[in-house]
Amino acid sequence: MEKQVVYLFLGSGPEVGKSTLGKQFAESHGLKHGTTSDIIIETFAQELYHLFGGFMGATSWYAIYEKIKSNKEAWRPWLVWYGNRMCDDDPACLAGELINRGCSVVDGIRRQCELDLIRERYDCHVFWIERPGYPKKLDNTDITKPNDAVTILNDFETKDIK
Repeated sequence: MEKQVVYLFLGSGPEVGKSTLGKQFAESHGLKHGTTSDIIIETFAQELYHLFGGFMGATSWYAIYEKIKSNKEAWRPWLVWYGNRMCDDDPACLAGELINRGCSVVDGIRRQCELDLIRERYDCHVFWIERPGYPKKLDNTDITKPNDAVTILNDFETKDIK
């Protein structure tokens, strides 16, 4: 049986351009894009709503999702913790959920074990995003650039992708 083709946009940490470039790639090829951060935020928002109801004045879990997403940096430590907790049982649950939802372009894989499992299950084409000189932020990324990855230099100054 042929494995489903999935395009992975990876990088050394947050804000190197994985989502931006993944979205551009998906749009230009007529594919569906998803980021693991959205799965974490969605699940976290649902749990907050379930536990605390109108948390932060929200009337639905989606309102909490929107508030967290609009201020992701302030929530980063909680999101890193929650994402790690979600992946304790199945390290590939985040990317796997996106693929189950029909996304063939995925970004945000942060752990080597997650990457290895997704590569076992799917026919993966990997793009590694580098953003030279960008400061490292709090994150749980432990992957390194795969040998077969296509490297994209993202300088964000000229918007040129080399």
